[in-house]
Amino acid sequence: MEVTSAGSGSLLGTRCQQDLLDADLQVEDRNARMAWEIRQAELNHHAEQLPATAIHYELYSVLWPEMLPEGAATVEQAFQSMTGMSIGDYFMVGSALMARLVNFAHTGQGAPMFMPDVYFSSTKIDPSIPQAFFDFTARDVDGLRDELLAEQAHYGATTYGSLTFERFPLVEAQTGIFLPTSVASLHRRITEGVFHVLAEAAEKERHDRRYHTSKFGNVFEALVEKTVRRGEAALPSHSPITADAPYGGRSNRRDSSDVIVAYERNPVFIEV
Repeated sequence: MEVTSAGSGSLLGTRCQQDLLDADLQVEDRNARMAWEIRQAELNHHAEQLPATAIHYELYSVLWPEMLPEGAATVEQAFQSMTGMSIGDYFMVGSALMARLVNFAHTGQGAPMFMPDVYFSSTKIDPSIPQAFFDFTARDVDGLRDELLAEQAHYGATTYGSLTFERFPLVEAQTGIFLPTSVASLHRRITEGVFHVLAEAAEKERHDRRYHTSKFGNVFEALVEKTVRRGEAALPSHSPITADAPYGGRSNRRDSSDVIVAYERNPVFIEV
């Protein structure tokens, strides 16, 4: 998302491209290089988990089923083919696990581990739903070791980050008992990880990686607009907000920026 201010001409949301940790990395494709650098930046900066979870809750559990853009059914089928569950159920189970970890961090009560048979026993959730989640995001100790060795053989040895932990942020330490290998990785797998799953599903179907994720374009726009409107409503004085306003002559009609906040001196234009 880019945010620019017309008054100052400054870029409020800055894109950075720099060598991180490995100046000798050989990646010819510019987009692949940027993707690698962005991932490394995220690995070294842990986002605030509660706000990020709230944002993705609105995205997956509220706006996505509410808007149901064209092609939504195909997206859900692709996600279910990879995970054995719907996007909404995946996020629901993942959020429940994060809530347990947050509660442990704040109160020290319980333990930072999960026993699905016990944890979900008092809910009305079909047991096959959390089972599918753990099947997809967890490996036992031997399985995790095999994944790490395979990653090292394919990408080379490293002392930072691990694609394996990003894909499998839970380890089954004993039968039916799961521990997070990385809380930050677990959080990413639950939130933005949905898009990684959809990208992998598209590749499996021999499509461009953006084939399924592109369906979220209008949903993201709605999310940003609603977020801006809530923030503006909380201010003492309100400024007009416009979203995708058509302009121009009949033969050359166009839509404005996705969201425009008409501050009197410095209007803000947001492209999602």
